[in-house]
Amino acid sequence: MLTALLLALGTASAGPLVAQDATRVVRGDGRGGLAFRVTWFECEDPALPARITKFMFPIACDYDSQEIRSVTPLRKGCELVEDEHGNTTMVYPDPIVISPEAPLYLGTVSDVVLYSHATLKVKPLYVRSAKTPKAIAERYLADDAILTLEDPEIAGLAEELMAGAEDPLEIVLRTWRHVYRSVSYGRVERPNTAAQVLEWGKGQCGEYGKLTIALLRANGIPARGVWCLRAGNTGPAGNDHAWAEAWIGGIGWFPIRPQEAQPSNDEYPLGYHSYQVVCRPQCGMDELRQVEWENASCPTGYRGVGFFADVPEGKRKGTIALFEDIAEDSSSRAARRQFKRAGKAHRAVQPMLYWLLTASADEKVGTNAAEALVEICGQKHRRLSIERFVDASPSVIRARIEAARVQ
Repeated sequence: MLTALLLALGTASAGPLVAQDATRVVRGDGRGGLAFRVTWFECEDPALPARITKFMFPIACDYDSQEIRSVTPLRKGCELVEDEHGNTTMVYPDPIVISPEAPLYLGTVSDVVLYSHATLKVKPLYVRSAKTPKAIAERYLADDAILTLEDPEIAGLAEELMAGAEDPLEIVLRTWRHVYRSVSYGRVERPNTAAQVLEWGKGQCGEYGKLTIALLRANGIPARGVWCLRAGNTGPAGNDHAWAEAWIGGIGWFPIRPQEAQPSNDEYPLGYHSYQVVCRPQCGMDELRQVEWENASCPTGYRGVGFFADVPEGKRKGTIALFEDIAEDSSSRAARRQFKRAGKAHRAVQPMLYWLLTASADEKVGTNAAEALVEICGQKHRRLSIERFVDASPSVIRARIEAARVQ
């Protein structure tokens, strides 16, 4: 009954009191360059066949804290699938063989602009609601085994948060405050449900977002997740982060960061500096992310690692072509040619080039690339961490880097 009331409020078109220019996005300075995402795989037992049996991973998403100009897979054979919600996913439909002679990586390089900050400014609203699009209501009000909207505790808390509220925005802000105050940060057993997070009062960013989405949907407010990956410039980084969004008539998608205190000035941050938003899932990530392999290890973890290089716009196209060449042609002759080209590449992208070439099946090229990487990371003005490269590397790269460090 209460959910139906909110749904009626959210989709009503008669007599809405909508403020003019209710929202405005303000962005800081843009930082253009190339953002890399690399996931390494290596064979565990050379006597057995190794392969990646399934690889589906989100790679790009429209978001106000960034501008994505292009996304290029580093290895051919994949399909880029864009859904109606703005998520682009990289899918390899066929198994990929991993040679015992050299590790293999999958990934992308994106020509992007990441903004130093982006804020949604919301004026005080006199809004009941504008009509919610049917497609949004159908997708982002749905229940599933993760959200557990029918759980008595979830439903009861949602009813408390709605009591006396005048509009959906007030419910959203109440929910934000409640989750922030009632959940403490900490590792929990995964996978889990929103009902379990509510019971535990504990979780990481994904749990905060999951509970927030469940409580909002239980009150008839469309909600979804946002997932981003680190793209720092000090070395490969595997960090990720997640938060939530709610659809509010008269505003659109409204950002909610339930791990953080709610702003008091009607200015709501969008995104995070040095992070690239890659998708806005319905809730959990399984719909967009599936990575499986046999007789192999994945030292970077299924999320892979990210790196950002401040490459001038005029040099990005040629740099992307070099990375494609390295991924597609691993012959000794090609590796020697690629190593020479890496030495002439823009300085910001050389660490990634040498890191990938360190895995070459040509031992001389791999050794020279490791030495070049160690030398670059040793230059203080570069602010690069060789440990970040080591931690994210397959065993052959680790061995070559360690050998280069003791010389």
